[in-house]
Amino acid sequence: MLKRKGSPLNPRDDQIRALKARTERLKEIPDRLEDCYQAIARAYADGTIVDHAAQVYETDDRKPSGFRVLSNQEARRLTEFNDTSYYWEFFCEQLGRSIAIAEESHLTQQFADMKPDSNVRIDAAHADFSSIERAVRELSSRGYRPDTMFAPISVYVSFNSDENVKVDWNASPREALIVPNSEPLKLFWSSQVAPLDRFVIYDSRAVTWEVKRDPGTKSRLTVAIGERESRPSQPDAVMFLAETVVKCTIANPDALYVIPVQGQEGDVLESTRTNDH
Repeated sequence: MLKRKGSPLNPRDDQIRALKARTERLKEIPDRLEDCYQAIARAYADGTIVDHAAQVYETDDRKPSGFRVLSNQEARRLTEFNDTSYYWEFFCEQLGRSIAIAEESHLTQQFADMKPDSNVRIDAAHADFSSIERAVRELSSRGYRPDTMFAPISVYVSFNSDENVKVDWNASPREALIVPNSEPLKLFWSSQVAPLDRFVIYDSRAVTWEVKRDPGTKSRLTVAIGERESRPSQPDAVMFLAETVVKCTIANPDALYVIPVQGQEGDVLESTRTNDH
């Protein structure tokens, strides 16, 4: 097997190229294959938050080097793919969004083991969020520019019911928390998929997100659709794959301020589901 000049061949890239090449029977309905590619890429682009929560660096080096593969793949019957009565856009959008959700989960995992600043805690049952403003002032006094906050969904209801909390719901791309005498904070809520038991306020320049670009499209997201390799015991199938290869690093922990949330989180979560909007 030949190797590309200047870099070793990546076996994973070989597998993806082979999958994308198996499309001869996926062309019965004009544009369906391309429409699926576009729907996956569009949903991922609409859902990803990393550009707003970290400093993103792209690389074309595909050699394995401590990066993590965030991937999702599913097989569907070939007969259904070639059936005009089947609608594929929703499925493809869900696949694209799943990678954006995996990115968010990977990012929040980096916060999970960080030590809290001082002895400040927020009681979920009787929440006082004034410590967030103090955290912003503290980070600013250290010479940082706090501009981002991740928040636990367990206090979503009490947070947005607090008359002292001001949120700009029209902020783009995410809602922004208004902090007196400071720039607004981009506000990201955790979820059941990407849980968080703490507030994390930080300068987004302190978190790096490195991503290996797809060798063909030069995109952060790799998408491949093709026939699954033949299996005698199973029907012919189309494999849908989406993935990104990343490394997330907290480059400067001093630029992050962590406030744990404790107390009756289960009760608050139930309230959150009941009041979902």
